[in-house]
Amino acid sequence: PIMILQSGGKVGIRFGMYDNVKKLFPGNAILAGVVAGSTEAALWITPCERIKVLVIKHREKEKRFSFILRSLYNGGFTSLYRGAAPTICRNGGTVGFRFMLFEKLKP
Repeated sequence: PIMILQSGGKVGIRFGMYDNVKKLFPGNAILAGVVAGSTEAALWITPCERIKVLVIKHREKEKRFSFILRSLYNGGFTSLYRGAAPTICRNGGTVGFRFMLFEKLKP
């Protein structure tokens, strides 16, 4: 169930942004893909990855998920965005390239 939620959120953001940006810049699939991938990384992937790292790090030390609340309390909402820049750059480029190929190979 959690994997379906995570995948569904990512895919919804990616394709929703791609379609909207593609309408603004018709014929520029790579730009639409980069914007879609960057948005996906900023809104969904980075916070999910940070929570995953916290779960692995504190797996046996504390009560279930209390460390996430403590991390948010100590570092604020921005603590979920540690390492955001490399993730956004990586995902934006990858998704942009994929959508460019998708548009080129589409019949």
